[in-house]
Amino acid sequence: MLGSLLRTLGHEFILCDISDWRCDAARSVPIVIADSSLGLAIRSATFDLTISFNTFEHVGDPETTFEEMLRTLKPGGRIYLSFGPLYCGANTLIAR
Repeated sequence: MLGSLLRTLGHEFILCDISDWRCDAARSVPIVIADSSLGLAIRSATFDLTISFNTFEHVGDPETTFEEMLRTLKPGGRIYLSFGPLYCGANTLIAR
């Protein structure tokens, strides 16, 4: 929904996920289907802002995902990260 909102405000926006989950309101927003922990087919220094909502707890290689976010960010660009319930992620360690 954020991509759809930003697009109506005149911003260019690209979504990235491992599957196309867009709702009807976001169908016009471009999407790249990819596993970010394996690298992205996106040019370096493309984005002014990269946003991640509750992603890192689900990716196989969080370090590579973050490196890809940095690589595709323009100099002076910004990253916004939000972490969801980390106990649900594939990378969660359970202490005993």
